[in-house]
Amino acid sequence: MLTTVANNAVVYSVFVRQHSAEGTFDGVTSDFSRIAALGATHVWLLPIHPIGVKNRKHSEASLGCPYAIQDYRAVNPEYGSLEDFQRLIKTAHENDLKVLIDCVYNHTSPDSVLVKNHPDWFHKNDKGEIATRFSEWWDVVDLAYYKDGGQRNEPLWEYLLESLIYWISLGVDGFRCDVASVVPIDFWIEAREAIRSKFPERSTMWLAESTGPSMIRSCRRMGIPMASEAQLHQAFELCYQYNIFKVGAIFAKNARARSVHD
Repeated sequence: MLTTVANNAVVYSVFVRQHSAEGTFDGVTSDFSRIAALGATHVWLLPIHPIGVKNRKHSEASLGCPYAIQDYRAVNPEYGSLEDFQRLIKTAHENDLKVLIDCVYNHTSPDSVLVKNHPDWFHKNDKGEIATRFSEWWDVVDLAYYKDGGQRNEPLWEYLLESLIYWISLGVDGFRCDVASVVPIDFWIEAREAIRSKFPERSTMWLAESTGPSMIRSCRRMGIPMASEAQLHQAFELCYQYNIFKVGAIFAKNARARSVHD
């Protein structure tokens, strides 16, 4: 599902905390003229939301991982206010830049708003505890898109869709979706259609962090559904293209070999 906008996109990645000495939205905003001059068309902001404290890697006194999100509908106060973020979007648009934000919908932090208010929206381990399905990700817990009987967890789907609509209404131009392969493809298809219906005049970009064939096979063996890039392209314009990475590497190697012999 490649659009003209995506086909010509140059995406500049920004981790707000590390981008400037201040580590704030304003520190990014003041740099947009330089970023635009590089030829970028889109700025992708790594997660902008509050970071959970519970089970932080290293220690709870550390800065934490931005992918352990505490509240999907708030901005990290360490970065600034919501007004600061809206000014960032406005300034980006004035510099002909589109803004993508990270959409982390496989998991939240263990002390997230959703864990507190909706514990039934999460995956449970064999002990009945809210948990992650990936042992190395101990600072997060996984959302459960389907109930035990296989029915959709409708309130969760509605909440997540409404959250996406909220950010688009503030001027966000698209989403880079974290571990998109693990989130049901039906959700992404529905999300894209909901945004298109709500904002028909907007050109929203959808970028999927897909995974490679080896991880897909491994997860499926463990009973964890995982979409391939071919499946993700039903909803996303862009994936990480792991499926062709090895082919591209072989092509590049052979091209170098020919240039040496020529």
